[in-house]
Amino acid sequence: RLQSGDPGFRPERVLSLQMTAHAKKYPQPGQIAEFFRQVTTRIAALPGVKAVGGISKPPLTAQTAAFALVIEDRPDTLIKPQTVVGLYGVTPGYFTAMGIPLERGRFILDSDKRGGPLVAVIGRSIADRFWPGQDPIGRRLKVEAGADNPWMTIAGVVGNVRFKGLDSAPTLAVYHAHAQMTWRPMALAVRTEGSPLSLISAIRREVAAIDPEQ
Repeated sequence: RLQSGDPGFRPERVLSLQMTAHAKKYPQPGQIAEFFRQVTTRIAALPGVKAVGGISKPPLTAQTAAFALVIEDRPDTLIKPQTVVGLYGVTPGYFTAMGIPLERGRFILDSDKRGGPLVAVIGRSIADRFWPGQDPIGRRLKVEAGADNPWMTIAGVVGNVRFKGLDSAPTLAVYHAHAQMTWRPMALAVRTEGSPLSLISAIRREVAAIDPEQ
């Protein structure tokens, strides 16, 4: 019964890999973003790769980053700690690689760079809860993740994903551009035309060409 449930993404022909941009070699956020940009660009160019993208904490791995949520001009919408809001950094291509559908607006793009306007893509469950029957595109929100919590403008809405498990409700998810707020550990998803296992060696070679220590 669990396997018949909808996880919110399409796992068929998807290869998953994880890596970390280590602090000594990549001390600055811009260096972290550039490392993962190079990795995804090189993997995307491989024959047989349809799409590739990264996320800070992948679904169904028992990893979570839970924060309170604040919506601009809605002081009553501070979500209490018992309501989990997941915050995830994603690179361009992630939603396509995972088969997560776009329902409104747009995905994270290459143009969402560090120093530019901060954007977010939200899961449908957040849109339904706080903007029922309305368009949330252009609204601003932030997560209580630190002293300088930046406002992010909603650029898109995607389908719900079950991050915790197939026996759990879809996560209230906020996705931001990884280049704008970087994470060191990232999980990459590579959607392939054929068997994902056939690309392992080629992907390892491309990553090693950027950083032999990875």
